[in-house]
Amino acid sequence: MARIKQVIEIPLSQIELGVVPRVPHPLAFEAEISDLMESMKKFGQLQPIVVCETPEGKYRVLAGRRRVVVFAKMRAPHIWAAILDEMVDVEVGSAIWLTENIVRRVNEEDLTAVFDVLLRKYGTPEALAAQLGLPVEKVRRYASRS
Repeated sequence: MARIKQVIEIPLSQIELGVVPRVPHPLAFEAEISDLMESMKKFGQLQPIVVCETPEGKYRVLAGRRRVVVFAKMRAPHIWAAILDEMVDVEVGSAIWLTENIVRRVNEEDLTAVFDVLLRKYGTPEALAAQLGLPVEKVRRYASRS
């Protein structure tokens, strides 16, 4: 079983996207990328991507594809990455991708509760959106549920 051997900054030029078969990432996710970019501009990279090293000496992304896209759009030279101690096949890479994407889905009640706490501190959806680097519409969507 692959394990993380180290977390280091790696050059974006050494990254290969896509080990997961048939995972669509068309322009439809552009708004999500835009939101993530604003958040990353404000808070930085909070979590490393997960990669394995290829026989050619590049790094294949297993988890964190959106972060890579954001860093590329921001023309960042490097990104923090957790490097696995072995190369993984498509099935293991798919399992890693699936696990990260299922786990990161936060339920609506939890999101609303966190927005409530933050709205009490910042007062308005506009102020909270500015603080978080999120679109006001997204903040209002959760604020209106409380």
